[in-house]
Amino acid sequence: MPFTDNVGGSWDLTTGPDVFFTVVAPLGNLVYDGSGNTRDDLSAASLPVGYAIQPPGIFLENWSQSYTIRLYDFDVTGHDLIGSMPFTVNSRIAGRRYVPNHRIQNASINLRITVRWE
Repeated sequence: MPFTDNVGGSWDLTTGPDVFFTVVAPLGNLVYDGSGNTRDDLSAASLPVGYAIQPPGIFLENWSQSYTIRLYDFDVTGHDLIGSMPFTVNSRIAGRRYVPNHRIQNASINLRITVRWE
C-alpha cells in the first residue's frame, strides 16, 4: 500500500492514512462500505492490517463478473482513493477447490483475503 499520494504528499497532514475499503459490483453498485471500520494512522510498520467482517458478510452474487476492492483514506471532508484492484471470484477458485486464503495484488496493493464459503 502506498503511504503517499500520486504527487508524493502524505494522505493526512500530520499522521498516516486512516484506511478502510469498499467492494464495488461490476455496474458500480456498492456491495460493501467499510467506512465505519477504519484502521487509523497506519504506517509501514502497522502492516499487515486485518478487518473482520461481521455477519452476514459480503455477498458476491455473480462469480464470473469483475468486482473491485477500493482502499481509501478516511477524511471528514471527502475520502481519498489510495488504490483499487479488480478481481473475479471464479479466477480465485483453483480447480473448483474452495480454498480459504487468496492473495490479490497489483503494483501498489497486496491483499490477502480469507474466505468462509457457505
